[in-house]
Amino acid sequence: MWVGGRVVGCYRRQAPAGDFRTNSGLPGAQLEARPVDADMKRIAIHAASACGLEIAGVDIADTARGMLIWEANTNCGIVTGLATVTGRSVALEMAAYVGAQAAR
Repeated sequence: MWVGGRVVGCYRRQAPAGDFRTNSGLPGAQLEARPVDADMKRIAIHAASACGLEIAGVDIADTARGMLIWEANTNCGIVTGLATVTGRSVALEMAAYVGAQAAR
């Protein structure tokens, strides 16, 4: 999750058995917190910046060919996934960032 120029969290999603989708809201989907390494951070920052996004979820797959970007978007479904696995309120960080920008 990217908010205002910084990566604020990351988690790994595993598809339910017999499914290819990794949406965090799917029954049986497995979520786990993941530390953000330097390569992943660099890729996420590049993707969000290239799309002109100040708040974004960046989906990155760690594959045999290296890290691949699936998408970078403003769909904040990632907020609930991060809260579930980390207990951290990314929504509050987003609100604080938007408030600070509005006050400028």
